[in-house]
Amino acid sequence: MLVLVLGEGASAVRCVPGEVHVWRIELDCAGTSLSALAAVLSQDERKRGARLRSAEQCQRWTVARGALRCILATYARSEPRSLALQAGPHGKPELVGPGQDIPFNLAHTEGLALLAIAGSGRVGSDAEVVRVGIEMEDMSRRFFAPTEADEILALAPEARLAAFFACWTRKEVFVKALGTGLSVPLDRFQVTVRADQPARLVSVAWDEPNRWSSVDLGEAGCSCCARRRGTSASGAAFQLCTASGLKTICEEPWYSRIPRGDPSRAQTAAFWRHTELERQNACGRCGFECEQAYSTG
Repeated sequence: MLVLVLGEGASAVRCVPGEVHVWRIELDCAGTSLSALAAVLSQDERKRGARLRSAEQCQRWTVARGALRCILATYARSEPRSLALQAGPHGKPELVGPGQDIPFNLAHTEGLALLAIAGSGRVGSDAEVVRVGIEMEDMSRRFFAPTEADEILALAPEARLAAFFACWTRKEVFVKALGTGLSVPLDRFQVTVRADQPARLVSVAWDEPNRWSSVDLGEAGCSCCARRRGTSASGAAFQLCTASGLKTICEEPWYSRIPRGDPSRAQTAAFWRHTELERQNACGRCGFECEQAYSTG
């Protein structure tokens, strides 16, 4: 379990062009961490949290928003409370102010949040709890492209639910990266559908699909995806990490990278486990040193 708390003298984290850092944040945390994260919120953010329907929703909102400020502050070399966040033209939050051009996107579902930060370009993230009992055929026909719906419904019954949520998150994350809200219908573009396929933008009328890099983020009981648009078809490096610069309390810290590569090929994943000492002696580029690596695919 990862809990973010404020650390004094937090060092800066750098995300270079072509990289995406994806932060995994557990929203159900101890009261001490909750209080520390609440302290960095603006007055407007506290009011928004207080208007939520339940105490649990309010606490999770507080943790997500507080962690967002703490993490962004390590990239912006600022204090969390001093960051100016505002909604863009279509409601997507963004940093404002000199030197604050840091592309990011926050997604949360129940007790999990994912924050994607890009070194350049557009970025989106999405997470959905996989729920049974949904009207899968109706929703597929209503929201997805006809070929996507046909492919999902042609699968064996036990594979349909995972495919539906894989398709949903892969499409949502593209819309979030665009930052145009619901003005882009989900049936206007196509993604890979099956859960055992690498996440990929297959076709879109107004852009080149190979300029978008995507990755599914393994999470038990959830469907999670991150996507970034680059200026070329060279792909992107995705890093799922607990970066140095914030103190962390965790049972087993972990870090994952999906390196550059042709998006039409099966993506290769490399995972590293590291100790607290290694985090303290982290390299300047990615924030970590790695003691063990292996790859698949």
